[in-house]
Amino acid sequence: MDLFVALIAVAIGLVACFFGYRLFRAVLPVFGFVVGAIVGAQAVFLIFNEGIFATLLSIVAAVVVGIVFGLLAYFWWALGIVLAVGGMGFAIGNALLPALNLDLDIVSWLLGLAVGLGFALAAIVLRLPRVIVIAVTALWGAGATLGGVLIVLQQIEPEELGYGAVDAVVSESFVWLLIYLALAAVGAVWQAMTTSDIEAIWVDESAQNTAPVPPTPG
Repeated sequence: MDLFVALIAVAIGLVACFFGYRLFRAVLPVFGFVVGAIVGAQAVFLIFNEGIFATLLSIVAAVVVGIVFGLLAYFWWALGIVLAVGGMGFAIGNALLPALNLDLDIVSWLLGLAVGLGFALAAIVLRLPRVIVIAVTALWGAGATLGGVLIVLQQIEPEELGYGAVDAVVSESFVWLLIYLALAAVGAVWQAMTTSDIEAIWVDESAQNTAPVPPTPG
């Protein structure tokens, strides 16, 4: 089971790291489902103090909330972008305190929520510039890939993914930190080199559909 989780983490991580920008809109429903599943499972954990994906209630909540978020991302792609970017921000913020060996579950969740909201607002205000998508997907993908590798090497457990376990290992080892930064950098450079011909993800459709009025001959 651990090997299966590790392989899934590596596969998703590599795709996000090297093809995140190109596939971002296409996989928005998947991102939405993943974000919803994490939110649902963690809500059960905070309310009932049950393990993440360890009980039937946690799994059902994850699936239901995940489907809701996935459908929202499918039918309203702009909302899907906000959910995906916000979800990545939540994962980063939620992992900060555990990476510092601070066991504050509710505070970590609130910090993750604050960072996620900040990322979501940035996506709305900045209309998701290409460089932000590339940077976020490369960093997130490198972290997920490294998480899968660490599971195989038995340095972390699968249930520790998303709770700062990867950050804790990276922060304590210069070698792992170097590998993480190198993988993220290579992924970002690859995305930048191979996506220059793709239109911006967030396009102002109202402006795009408004045809320019030809000047009246004087």
